[in-house]
Amino acid sequence: RCGPAASSSRSTGWCRAAPAAPGSARRRGPAAASAGSSRSAVRCRPAAASAGSARRCGAAAASASAPGLTGRAGPARAWQAAGMSFPVPTPDDERNHEPDVADPIWNESYYLDFVSHDGELGGYVRIGKYPNLGVIWYWACVVGKDRPLVTVIDHTVPLPATLQSLEIRNDGLWADHHVETPFEHFTLGLEAFGVALDDPAQVYGDAHGTRTALGFDLEWDTDGRVFRYPEGLDRYEVPCRVHGEILVGDEKIDFDGIGQRDHSWGQRDWWTMGWCWTAFRMDDGARFHGVTVKPSIGFAIGYEQAPGAGAPGEDMALITSFDADETLGPDGIPTSAVLTMNDRQFAMSPIAWSPVHLESPDGRFSRFPRAAARFTELGGDDDGRTGLGWIEFNQPPPPA
Repeated sequence: RCGPAASSSRSTGWCRAAPAAPGSARRRGPAAASAGSSRSAVRCRPAAASAGSARRCGAAAASASAPGLTGRAGPARAWQAAGMSFPVPTPDDERNHEPDVADPIWNESYYLDFVSHDGELGGYVRIGKYPNLGVIWYWACVVGKDRPLVTVIDHTVPLPATLQSLEIRNDGLWADHHVETPFEHFTLGLEAFGVALDDPAQVYGDAHGTRTALGFDLEWDTDGRVFRYPEGLDRYEVPCRVHGEILVGDEKIDFDGIGQRDHSWGQRDWWTMGWCWTAFRMDDGARFHGVTVKPSIGFAIGYEQAPGAGAPGEDMALITSFDADETLGPDGIPTSAVLTMNDRQFAMSPIAWSPVHLESPDGRFSRFPRAAARFTELGGDDDGRTGLGWIEFNQPPPPA
């Protein structure tokens, strides 16, 4: 995510609306916590960042992580020809990092996205550690066609007991996250109460909804090449297959699909600069990822991985030009977009949105819609090729 990397802000959030069932949220994997039927709209308390803290974003500034390789092959020759230095990822990259204590909004972020093969169900988790503020921002959701959004957003989660732990607990929330094998296998267990919303845009308002139990017991297995961003951008992206079990209220879902995970550490500003990030897999196995600043400052980066990429000697193509032309609907939530990545174009059609509303310590707001989406290639030899993935738009307020 070119922009999102750290900041003490506040977003609407609800997982603290109800306490967890006694003893239910204390194990790996989702617990069958009973969902209540009460209505709630409990907002998270803002994290108190220093008002004068730095606000940076983009290619040269934000701590956006770097694209990496799984160790299966060296850096692509095309990257070297472009004059970029791409570090080879090491297992230490998969660990948590010591913060920059001089930066109050230094952040370490993990995203874990998933969508089913038929596109009927998707979701994501974000862990945002803000050690200098003493909190974690935690987001988790399930979306789908003809489903209400079920979302958990809590910006008041205490930090884990140790630097390397990703086990978190708060009222109505328990989750644990593990790198089982670096760059190969990641697991997640979640037990929480969220809120079900018929209209995702309710996140931007009072967010009254039905209290709903949400549980994940999911695994991300690498399905392609790890992409480490260039030197100076501490970030990497990992295309994955995802499987496991999801609980939504009384519903139990055996899940199998595709996904993406990424990990970044550094500073990020939600309120100064917009961006678009996306990662998706085509039906033939090709993988695409891109991030660009909006409005453009000339920075874009990403990859194209051919079907079956990841075998020794396989290169992936570097994306250095990425434009997202979205059509906005009510509340600024896009109804469609055309994505141009190098010489390829894709039509994006959202399946379902899961937005977040972010407020800065000095009262600025940013809207952050994320969607599970379908992607259709336009023109060229692969015209009509389709795929699935996730897309996000950071929408800060326009300059005064």
